[in-house]
Amino acid sequence: MDGTCSTLQDRLAWIETLIADRNSPLMFFMAILIVSLNISDALCTQLILAHGGSEVNPIARAAIATFGDHFWLWKHGVVSLAVVMLSSHIHLRMARVCLAVAACMYSGVTVWHLILIDSLYPFV
Repeated sequence: MDGTCSTLQDRLAWIETLIADRNSPLMFFMAILIVSLNISDALCTQLILAHGGSEVNPIARAAIATFGDHFWLWKHGVVSLAVVMLSSHIHLRMARVCLAVAACMYSGVTVWHLILIDSLYPFV
């Protein structure tokens, strides 16, 4: 042996480092928050479109044109797949940052939807 083989103990330490952040309650909360706000976004978008509003996001606009009222299935599928992929790489700092940025962006979109819905239905 030339000494290049790693011991089982070294491998276990590497695996523990790899999965250390997978049990983070904050990251789990962010993943659930993103999926929940995504569903809220789709429902609010349908409500606003039903009252004469228009979609600003060109990708979502294309999905609405393609899938009609079932665009939310496409939207939910894409976002859920992204959350699963990021969650599977949660040990990487970039995945954690992306989840945090997505949660903040969806929170902002939800607030904007609530403002628009309030203008449709004042004092509801």
